[in-house]
Amino acid sequence: MSKLFFLSFWLCLSFEMAGSLQCYKCFRERAHGKCPTTEKPCIAKPGESCFRQKVVTEGVPLYISAGCALNCKAVSAGQHIYHINICCSKDLCNSPSSSHYIPG
Repeated sequence: MSKLFFLSFWLCLSFEMAGSLQCYKCFRERAHGKCPTTEKPCIAKPGESCFRQKVVTEGVPLYISAGCALNCKAVSAGQHIYHINICCSKDLCNSPSSSHYIPG
């Protein structure tokens, strides 16, 4: 009986994970897509998408970050800082090797 319960639990968990959007996650990515820390992909919650953000001030790139976000917008601007975002909704679509890559 416990084997059947374990198998049922594992199958439910597998189906839930398979239907979840996985996004590349990195804070302050370095040149050539190198992340300073080893991060596991984030799992997007309902309504979230993957994002890749390049932060630029007065035309000079500061850093690139990536992860899961709610209400991702393509561009947002402050007084001197611009956030150029790529929003996508396929597994790992925001990774440095994806077609949505924003060069530093």
